[in-house]
Amino acid sequence: MPQYIKQTSRTILFEEFSRAERIDDNGLSVPVDRMDFLLDRKAQKTFLEVKDKLIVHSFKEFMEKFEPKYYEYVTVEIDPQTREEVPIFTYSLKKPLRGNATECKLIDQPFYKAMVDIYRNKGIAGESDATFEFSTLIDRVFAPSHAMDEARDIRGRLTYNFSEYLRMEQRGAAPDELSEIAIEIKRLRRRIRDEYMSRSQFNLIPLIIQDTRERLEYRGDSDQNLANGDTVQRHVEITFDEKGRLQYHDKPVTGNSDTLMIGTSSVESATKRLCTTISNDFDRAAETGKNQLRIVDDPQSTGFMKKMLLSVFGGQAFEDDDASVDELRTNLALYETMYKKSQESFAQNVVSLVEKIINVMAFFDHAGTNAELIVTNCSISELIKESNRANFIQFVEALGNEKTDEKIWFAIIPAVDHKDFVTIEGAPIIVSPDDPDDDLDNETAPTVSSYSLTPFTHLLTALELLGKNNIITFFNFKGCSRTSSSELTSETVVAYKNALENVKYRDYAVFCYPNFTILPRRESSVKIGKEYIKLPPVFVDASYIAASLCVSTQHLDTLSSKDFPVSDALGQPVRFDFEGSFDTNTGDKKVLLSQVFATKMNRELILSWNSGLIDEISKSGGFGFCFCGDEKWFTYRGQTTKQSNAYVFRARTLAKDRIIDKDGNTTNEERFRPIFKTMVETYLRAIAKKTDADQIKRICDEYTGGKSKMNINNAVYSPNSSGVQSEETITFNENRINITYDRDSDGFNLEFRESSN
Repeated sequence: MPQYIKQTSRTILFEEFSRAERIDDNGLSVPVDRMDFLLDRKAQKTFLEVKDKLIVHSFKEFMEKFEPKYYEYVTVEIDPQTREEVPIFTYSLKKPLRGNATECKLIDQPFYKAMVDIYRNKGIAGESDATFEFSTLIDRVFAPSHAMDEARDIRGRLTYNFSEYLRMEQRGAAPDELSEIAIEIKRLRRRIRDEYMSRSQFNLIPLIIQDTRERLEYRGDSDQNLANGDTVQRHVEITFDEKGRLQYHDKPVTGNSDTLMIGTSSVESATKRLCTTISNDFDRAAETGKNQLRIVDDPQSTGFMKKMLLSVFGGQAFEDDDASVDELRTNLALYETMYKKSQESFAQNVVSLVEKIINVMAFFDHAGTNAELIVTNCSISELIKESNRANFIQFVEALGNEKTDEKIWFAIIPAVDHKDFVTIEGAPIIVSPDDPDDDLDNETAPTVSSYSLTPFTHLLTALELLGKNNIITFFNFKGCSRTSSSELTSETVVAYKNALENVKYRDYAVFCYPNFTILPRRESSVKIGKEYIKLPPVFVDASYIAASLCVSTQHLDTLSSKDFPVSDALGQPVRFDFEGSFDTNTGDKKVLLSQVFATKMNRELILSWNSGLIDEISKSGGFGFCFCGDEKWFTYRGQTTKQSNAYVFRARTLAKDRIIDKDGNTTNEERFRPIFKTMVETYLRAIAKKTDADQIKRICDEYTGGKSKMNINNAVYSPNSSGVQSEETITFNENRINITYDRDSDGFNLEFRESSN
């Protein structure tokens, strides 16, 4: 059988990630690419643009191409207790029209790092959410003591090398000796500038919190004169050990404040000169526009940030060395309040972007190295609006019905809104002035959250357009507590079925549920001193995982690497059924495919599903693309193992087929159509348009041959090699394909490019 079509997994993702500008090869600032910007009246030209600018093959390539960013600026709030101004770092996905904002990369942000760590560790651990140690990972990212650990390495090496340089300079060392240390000092200064001046001013807050805590810890326990209860003013000298680590000591009031101690050696004015160097670096960064460390638009406020830098990296007290304990405590409370409110501002306003990025990460984690993902970088709502619709339809018609390896097979529409199922927790709600579904005469018109959800009506339109053009679309209601595993009941499944009654082209529509939880609400807080930072829950949309698993199974090398027999002569593995089983080359009989191709997501629940829920999902063969976390044992590669991750329970479209019995009679029984049946039909229709009837008949005969069915990429299966109960056949007669599957039959007509005569 010729390899007519070698690619059956290209996927298009309808989601926006970035509106920020990027620097092109010529050094010019240009907008990040989006499909709505690339649409052209000629589908051919549009596709060439899309292929060049929007297709990615890995998560790394995705991050490089779309550079997810957010904006940071500083506002002032009045503390209700002290009535003093508190600077708050505020965050937005869109660049503010007014004021001075810093553009930041998402990958540098602690909240993002924490969620990635939790996502990966949960999957590896395979524990339920009830037993997983969320606090350990969250505290490691948010606790100022951990942030200080990273800075200490820089500070220690900088101060040690700087002091060594001054000591060698005083004793007249050769220029080559001085140059070696100077290079290291410049490297460390550059790192401070890049990580603590240029990227995000917020990185300094946890450091100054920890510095203040350490000063209080050293000074606080002997501030009281036990004889008369008077406060004793304590003077502190900052020194460094042989590895450059910061130390505190009592110093005489008459001591020289400019002496820096290294072990038993002293170098006059080292502290002063080091702080002068850092101060100059700060000023130069501000002058050249590489740093915008200021509060609101007051240039004087840069002094606040400069003092923080000098305290953290120069060893100079943030306030006067002689500040009282009470003053230090007041400052600490201010810093902790600033840190809490700033972290919450980020989490509330940028969490939607964090979720989106982890979703794409999860897609590539499951899809494997052969994945091709078209990232529209705009919502489906943007593409179907009046100004874009005609060109978008032309694009989808061309790529959905394409008969070559350029065809789009799958689509993902995540984060669909629905009033009965979706509740955004802890997120700001904004009113969209241009939502076509808003009732302009109704003062209580629907609101849209900053998550930019896809309206349900837009989903219905998109499913019709994509289904009409042979693109299998995976979609889900937005990840939230109500759409997660913990809230899934038989009543919920009934409600899902009712809500999706009006979907058209149901054989190409795949509803995915439940969504996966990264950070549950009950675990979404972390204590910082006396303050609690409240974080929003974080979820992964089920459609990403469902689509990516299907992508992974469409590659022969993936199946072969899992020990399943494949034959290049039989073409693509479009028959793959997650609900079935198949023999392996290593002698394992009837291996459960859902277990071998399980997710990398943890089993979230301790208890198993009840019988009522299982029965409701399983009615009519099974509903939707459903993930389960119940305990399951399976034998694979000679070992019986308990599956520690969530796995596919059902893999069905929304279409229902009337069952045709073995005698060709239509019965009253209906079953939800498995995804593989739609894949097989789409695949054979595409091949038919490239060849003639005689060749199709030969292909069908080859599929039905006994040895062919020993391979997992055959179009029909046999009880001898798989878990089907009866022999499956595929025949061709008078331009019609008839397939007898294990439990039902299927038939469809073919159109040919050329006559069979």
